[in-house]
Amino acid sequence: MHDVRRRAAVAACLLWAALAAVAAALSLDDVFARLGAGATDADQALVAYSLAPRIVVALLAGAALGLAGALMQAALDNPLAEPSTLGVFAGAQLALGLLAAFAPAVGALGREAAAVAGGGGAAALVLALGWRRKLDPATVVLCGMVVAMVASSLTAALILSRGEYLFALLIWGGGALTQEGWRGSGAIAAALAVAGVGALLLARPLAALVVGETSARGLGVSTPAIRISALALGVLLATTVAAEVGLIAFVGLAAPTFARLAGARSSQTLLVAPAIGAVLLWLADSLVRHVGSDEMIPTGAATAVLGAPLLCGCCRASSSPIARPWSARPGAAIRRGRSPSSRRLASWRSWRRSSSAPTAMAGRFRPCARRSTCCPSALRERRRR
Repeated sequence: MHDVRRRAAVAACLLWAALAAVAAALSLDDVFARLGAGATDADQALVAYSLAPRIVVALLAGAALGLAGALMQAALDNPLAEPSTLGVFAGAQLALGLLAAFAPAVGALGREAAAVAGGGGAAALVLALGWRRKLDPATVVLCGMVVAMVASSLTAALILSRGEYLFALLIWGGGALTQEGWRGSGAIAAALAVAGVGALLLARPLAALVVGETSARGLGVSTPAIRISALALGVLLATTVAAEVGLIAFVGLAAPTFARLAGARSSQTLLVAPAIGAVLLWLADSLVRHVGSDEMIPTGAATAVLGAPLLCGCCRASSSPIARPWSARPGAAIRRGRSPSSRRLASWRSWRRSSSAPTAMAGRFRPCARRSTCCPSALRERRRR
């Protein structure tokens, strides 16, 4: 069994290394095309302040989204949790639209603060709506869809009412990685460094959450604080990326899933998912640069077109963690603080209360009619008395 897992992990590493090599070859082709024979000062400036920052931003943004998705999924014990399904991107877009419409003179720092506030508020609303159902995965996803739809509708109404000021926000929503300097890459790198340190500190507590809340509390882990901290780091990463390059969906969902398909378990996902996210977004952006311009194919749309079929194929071809129920994954047998024995006892009690229980019991156990002394049921009655 271990040999099979090792071979699968090696094959996955070779696959992602090959995809990274393809992205690197495409990027080098762009660089050499600009700096070839007859290159002018304008070409060199484009490489130094547009193409090179774009490549770096693609790597950093992909790593940030991959780590954000891994943190959210580990904190909520939900394989569908990511910035899009929790409404973080929609909330950040609405906040940025309001800021551009009513306070356009605010600088880059104010834009990032507005994105963090909008995304964090949307995520908090989703968690508040799903708290009564103990953050059930399906409930959280449905609440996230509702919050995202409302926020997107408000953003669309804002764009239509002030189209002369906010039309660029519609293009920005597609996730274009066009850069005009190194400021965006610096902001994402700073957020990624802070969240990376926090993820290293939260790796062991998040791994303890797999055994359930009750068992984690017995180990001395404060489960609400750990969940809120991990979600806060994920929101920080996602909103920083949204403020700098726009809305790039799917990467936060696909990167942790591909990491688990590659054999990563619990805390290992926090290390593998950022690398896979960086390669995925880098490859998608490289293909966009060769196929057409950002006005024709935004990078955010290309990530979904590139990764969604691959994710569906992997889930159908293997018994992946996302193809099975989340509680059926290895290491997650104990869910929501209830042990397997307590869950079996609860299911037995619910079955006993159902209408089909007496019929089934009557067919299996026949009570004694004469109540003789040799009857086992009579003996049990005497012992109870």
